[in-house]
Amino acid sequence: MAFQKPKLSLTEVSQTFDLEDLLGVDVSDRPDILVSFGQAVIDIILDRTEDGKAIGGKRNLKKPYSKEYAASDNFAAFGKSKNEINMTLRGTMLNDLDILKMEGSKVTVGFKDELQIKKAFNHNTGDRIGKENKRPFFGVRKGEISDEISEFKESSTRQETQEQAVVNDAIELLENRQIAEDITETLFADLIGDILGES
Repeated sequence: MAFQKPKLSLTEVSQTFDLEDLLGVDVSDRPDILVSFGQAVIDIILDRTEDGKAIGGKRNLKKPYSKEYAASDNFAAFGKSKNEINMTLRGTMLNDLDILKMEGSKVTVGFKDELQIKKAFNHNTGDRIGKENKRPFFGVRKGEISDEISEFKESSTRQETQEQAVVNDAIELLENRQIAEDITETLFADLIGDILGES
């Protein structure tokens, strides 16, 4: 499966990651890895947006704010700059970004609230603010999470190695126990034979 692009619609703004595909390891029984990976993606989006960067991290979130918005009391109260867009004035939209679903080895991040979904869609597509003002901030490209993929791959491989070591130790313990039981049984049979032979 190829790296999935974000889904952008008025009813859903999300991105799904198949960690078995990305890491090469089945992590369906590891919700901790799914949660950690999902949160890492959210952190990348939030950090990049706060820095005024669009998806991919290479370009700015485009046009300066409108004159009306820049003249508002809220704009001044939050110490915003007309030319530095980071979409964090009120924070309600970005605060809604969360892990939406974990299923098997897949984790989906996105927006939950209907109003925040519409805001995120409009920013990303320019649907209501005009194509020239669109600010494509949501989602990540594979190159943006390559470090996370490597880190989680290493972590899951290390975990798998540790689990295999535990299984190997358990097998060795059972084999040694069986050998000990066989020796005890043989010695006991010899002892009984000796006792009965003497009578």
